[in-house]
Amino acid sequence: MSQRRAVRQIVSAASAAVLMAAIFVCVASAFAQEQPAGATADDRAQAFQAVTGATKEDVPGGPLLIAAYAVVWLSVFGYVLRLGRLHGDVAQSLARVESAVTRASAQARAPGSE
Repeated sequence: MSQRRAVRQIVSAASAAVLMAAIFVCVASAFAQEQPAGATADDRAQAFQAVTGATKEDVPGGPLLIAAYAVVWLSVFGYVLRLGRLHGDVAQSLARVESAVTRASAQARAPGSE
């Protein structure tokens, strides 16, 4: 039984590490900004410059959406897997209780048990 718990703890730690890595990748890509070729800190404007026309967004939405869906689906899969394991544990405990009750009732009915 202790080996089973150790394996569960290792699997839980591994899944937590994968989840943290996925979150880190998502956050890092969200904050990443591309600099124009040959641009230095001195090339940036130090004063206000009016913008004419529409502004363009530089944040790519596609990869962020895919990463968000991946995180959600991995979380749902992990939750369902955990529920399945808990259900198995409860089923084993119930089987042990049923067998104990059956043994106790058989001993109580046996002649000369009183």
